Amino acid sequence: MQTARDELERWYARFPDGDGDLRSRFRGRDSSHDGAFFELFLRELLSRLGLSVEMHPTLKNGSRPDFLVSGRGGKAYVEATYLNHQCSLPPLEAKVLNAIDDLDGHVPAELGLNVWVTGTLNQTPPLRPITQKVCLWLNGLDSRSSSLSDGAEKRIPVNPKYGDSVLTLRAMQRAPGSRVIQAWSSRGWSGIV
Repeated sequence: MQTARDELERWYARFPDGDGDLRSRFRGRDSSHDGAFFELFLRELLSRLGLSVEMHPTLKNGSRPDFLVSGRGGKAYVEATYLNHQCSLPPLEAKVLNAIDDLDGHVPAELGLNVWVTGTLNQTPPLRPITQKVCLWLNGLDSRSSSLSDGAEKRIPVNPKYGDSVLTLRAMQRAPGSRVIQAWSSRGWSGIV
């Protein structure tokens, strides 16, 4: 832990935080430290890529994005936004995803899932049929196969009497020691767990 803390301190020393906002968000008791870390990480990444990073430039309309990034013949404004999936996932969908995530130990340890949820649920569907389909599908995949890199996918529509929700599952290599669901989204492949 000390090595990680020392590295974060080096990143922070290079981060212009004159008003102390970033430091105070790191010390907050709520989840604002997640967003603060992402902003610190993103600035460090952009700098290490050899790009010039200007902090909080003021635009003509008065808004202040996090960064103006310059380099390689171009410029771009960047707003670092961290989405906390635990706060934004509707409760009914959370029950379904938690049931899938609880398959750990019943599916190959090297296989994980990206899950894309579309539609909405009106009530909680029976979870066993959904988890059985996921389990059968993952257990039938070869983790050494090129099908994972080709984006092996499975669509599981939820029974219409519970809503119009559809789960699209994309198999992937699972990080050692992590849960079954590696990422989820209700709008595309963007929610990282």
